[in-house]
Amino acid sequence: MSNNKQSMKLYTEKELRKYLYNHSDEFFEQLTPIDLPTDKDTAHLQWIYDRMSNVHGENENYDYMLKFKEIIEQLKK
Repeated sequence: MSNNKQSMKLYTEKELRKYLYNHSDEFFEQLTPIDLPTDKDTAHLQWIYDRMSNVHGENENYDYMLKFKEIIEQLKK
């Protein structure tokens, strides 16, 4: 029985993008970081949720309202 070990190289996301999508270094230099949500953003989403529920009468048990609430709760952590 032969014991062939294959070596695997791990690539960074940047290396993969260069290879797969032909992205240049300039492409990566132009990328801007994504801003993380602030407490103000979370409060605004909560306000929208409350308005949808209390003013417009959206049912809090609808799937999109449950998901909306779940997102807000995750942001509060």
